[in-house]
Amino acid sequence: MRYFFSGARLIIVAVLLVCFVVYVLLFERVKRDVGPRIDRLRHERHVAECQGRMRALVAACFAYRNDHGALPPSLQTLYREGYAEGKALMCPRAWEKISYRRRTNLDSDYFYLGQLSDENEVKVPDSQRPLIYDSWLADHGGEGVNICMADGSAMWDEGARWLSEYAAAHPSTGVKPPQDGERPWTHGEVMTWLVANQEDEGNWAVGRWGGSAHESSSVGVTGAAVLAFHSQGHTERAGQFKEGVRRAVAFLASQQRPDGRIGVASLEEDDDAALNHAIAALALSEAYAMSRYKTAGLAASRALEWTLKNQLASGGWSRSLGGKPDLETSVYCLLFLKSAQIGGLSLDATEACGRAATWIIREADGAEDEGFVLAGALIAAGVISSKEGRVSRKPLEDRLLAWPAASRGNEKEYLTWWWGCWAMFRAGGASWSAWNRAFRDAIPPRRIVEPADPSIHLSWPPVGEGAVYGRAHTTAMAILARSTYFRYLPILK
Repeated sequence: MRYFFSGARLIIVAVLLVCFVVYVLLFERVKRDVGPRIDRLRHERHVAECQGRMRALVAACFAYRNDHGALPPSLQTLYREGYAEGKALMCPRAWEKISYRRRTNLDSDYFYLGQLSDENEVKVPDSQRPLIYDSWLADHGGEGVNICMADGSAMWDEGARWLSEYAAAHPSTGVKPPQDGERPWTHGEVMTWLVANQEDEGNWAVGRWGGSAHESSSVGVTGAAVLAFHSQGHTERAGQFKEGVRRAVAFLASQQRPDGRIGVASLEEDDDAALNHAIAALALSEAYAMSRYKTAGLAASRALEWTLKNQLASGGWSRSLGGKPDLETSVYCLLFLKSAQIGGLSLDATEACGRAATWIIREADGAEDEGFVLAGALIAAGVISSKEGRVSRKPLEDRLLAWPAASRGNEKEYLTWWWGCWAMFRAGGASWSAWNRAFRDAIPPRRIVEPADPSIHLSWPPVGEGAVYGRAHTTAMAILARSTYFRYLPILK
């Protein structure tokens, strides 16, 4: 009997093995015969879902135009202001593959023409005018892209051939062929780079990343980094990087002197003392406005007292002790005063804002066409024009629009792009469309760096005069410029 059961077990095992081999062979055959059909059906489902999302975004764009008088400046604006869900900005196939962390730092998968398409000189029917299309061939396996026209109709473009022909035939429309290759990283991953390279004290060092400025400028670099985090919606109380932001804000508050100025170096030691103070104070004021973080509010209030006390008779601020009024420092101080008003800090800075803005605009009128000067003047014009209504922005806008081709790379490039985006975004219309077109080419939304040192891969290289503050500062400024569309910062609203 024992041998019988042993033999029976062997037979059962043999039968199971035979069944398993048959199953594998049948599965491989079915997979070979049916697999391509399943893949094709899956591809068609993704294409249909993607087209559905595009149609919904086009409808949201025109709903936004009905409410605001113009198409939205970006697809992210639709999400931030409640016209579209976050996942609508992303291709369904890509949405399934990315992590939650990347979903919360949304960069749209779609190329959006918006006002560029709405205002171009080429007159084509809405049914043939692209408004939204896939930015990446990889989103659909490299086979092609979806395109949604201005009338809401959608089409599949095999190999992106139609789009390439349209771009070649109508270069003024801003249409660009989709990019090939794998999807690169997002702004959220740049934030990860910043946090990974934050010092133990909570600041970002100048010398560590190639900067040659005085190390006391770390206050200004840290202030710019805090503003970059805020621009992406990360505060001391919310967001993936709240701990890093809290440490940075605590560092800025710890650097405040008894008289209210932020920065431990004396005015005699640091030629950029007042400039660093203004950037740090703006970051603290925005931190208080966004999260009511008391540490930031108390430090910003004391910084406001010092700023008002040290405004020159001309209306501007000097960069260091006993110096002449400096436009860059004055614009940052003006932004800080305006932010303090918006955030509800106690001192009234209305009169000081008016004097500062008037001086900045007057300086720009007689200055050469340096980008950051013109952009700063436009920001100042925006501060006071709402009250006086007589500040002419058009001449300044025209001069600034001529800057990218004339002198890009010869001065404070990233500062100009940030301030320029800020000013032109508020101006809207044709000025914003023309500026945004040049800006997208100069600082792509996803900058891929392939350095020999992998530790700087997720960052922007320091260039121009701003290079003295190092790579962390340049990266923060690039993110600030790229985040203008989101309008998280209270002062941008």
